[in-house]
Order: sequence, then C-alpha cells, then structure tokens
Amino acid sequence: KTFAGVVEHQQTTKAKDHVTGAEVAAVIEGKYAAAEASVKKVFDDADKESARIFDEGSEAAKNEFENYVDGKMTAYKRERYSGFWGGLSWLEDKFFGMPDEVNVFYTQGRQMYMDRMDQVITKVANYVTAKLNEAKQAIKAGKKGIDDYVNKLPKDLAEVGKQAASDIQDKFDSLEQSVNDKKNDLIEGLAKKYVDNVKKIDDRIGEMKEANAGLIDK
Repeated sequence: KTFAGVVEHQQTTKAKDHVTGAEVAAVIEGKYAAAEASVKKVFDDADKESARIFDEGSEAAKNEFENYVDGKMTAYKRERYSGFWGGLSWLEDKFFGMPDEVNVFYTQGRQMYMDRMDQVITKVANYVTAKLNEAKQAIKAGKKGIDDYVNKLPKDLAEVGKQAASDIQDKFDSLEQSVNDKKNDLIEGLAKKYVDNVKKIDDRIGEMKEANAGLIDK
C-alpha cells in the first residue's frame, strides 16, 4: 500500500511538471505570436500607406506637369498669334507645325515632374524605413519579453524555459529575414511603378507633340 502510494505520488508530480512545462512553452510561443502579429500589421500598413503616398504624389506631379506645359504653350500661342502677323503665324503652324522652340516647355515640364517624383520617392523611403524599424523593434521586444520571462522562472522550470526559448529562435530568425524581404519587395514594387509613371509622361509628351504637328507632318 505504501509503495503504491509513493508511485502514485511520483506519477502525479511528473504529470504536474509536464503540464507546467507545456504552459511555459505556450507562454513563450504566445510571446512570439504577438511579435509576429505586430510585424504583420507593420507590413500591411507599409504596403497600403507607401502605395497611397506614391500614387497621390505621382498624380500631383503629373497634374503639375500638365498645368505647366499648358500654361507655357497657351501664353506662347497668345503672343505668337496676336498682332498684324498673328494670323499668318497661325496658318503657318497649322501647315508646318509649332516651332522647335516650344520643345523646351516639354523638357522643362518633364524635369519638373522628375524633381517632384524624387521628393515623392524620398517621402516613401523615409516612411518605409520608419515602419521597417518598427518591425525590428517589435521583434527585439518579443525576444526581450521571452528572455525576461525565462529569467524569472523557478529553478525547476528554468531548463524547460531555456529550451523552449532556444527552440523558437529559428522562428525569430525567419521573422527578421522577412523584414529584409519586405524591404526588397517594396523597393522593387516602387521602382516598377516609378518607371511606368515616367514612361506615361514620355508618352504624354509624344501625344502633345503630335497634337501640335502641322498638316504636312501628319
């Protein structure tokens, strides 16, 4: 009877230790999950806000380009077609196209667009940098939270905690790598959008030149 009691006590104690060890691992896993969720939210925010900043900035730059070229061309035509010889100049332009000197308006407008887009890219880059640093801080805080938790565990659970913390390190390594991957993805995505937008401006300049071409050229 005594022997049976001792065995039962030992088995119960072992079961309690096992449950407690599992709880320790669960707490550590929970702290990692919280860090992972924070990083994911940062990524989602970075995707949406960087796209918004870029799209709004590129649209403003395009409108500025259009307004600049239109303003310059309107003023040029008003002066060119005024006065005694204005009608003759208008007729000449209809047949032979606008003088080459108007091309400077397109060049200046395009440079203005590029300068504005540089500002947009810088704004996006600063925002993305801040968000990715935020993700890194979330990972760092998650690791520290686990270390602090393990250091406060009683001696009989210290080894269990250290092992669980060690086991989850690979997940933190992958999470850190995901920050670098996100940076590269954002850079590649924005670079493609940048090139596409510049091409649209160049195509628009081609349309403007075609519209101002003379009947003979057409």
